[in-house]
Amino acid sequence: MAKVYAIANEAAARHVDTKRGVRRVNRDVSGRARSFLAQANKTTRVTPKGYFPAEIESTEHDVDCFTTLHAPNAMALEFGHDPSGWFAGTDTKPPDPEYILTRAAYGGHTM
Repeated sequence: MAKVYAIANEAAARHVDTKRGVRRVNRDVSGRARSFLAQANKTTRVTPKGYFPAEIESTEHDVDCFTTLHAPNAMALEFGHDPSGWFAGTDTKPPDPEYILTRAAYGGHTM
């Protein structure tokens, strides 16, 4: 029977080739996410500053990397939402989900 040591996972995660590969994938995902955010900006209101500030941030730590969507309501931008605020209770079409991070993570070829 094979025996896997407890530190094997940590050693693999900290290997130079693994770290390089994880960072490369994170940069690819971040680039696609920035592109999708620009495409989602149908009204030029989604900008780093102003009416609806939204931006993509890429963070690299020791072994983990993250791509983050920063926006006042990032969940609504990503997954859509029902009419609210001024439009609550009216018969309007809810904003469509943009799936910015989801499509970026899957390589942009889904949905």
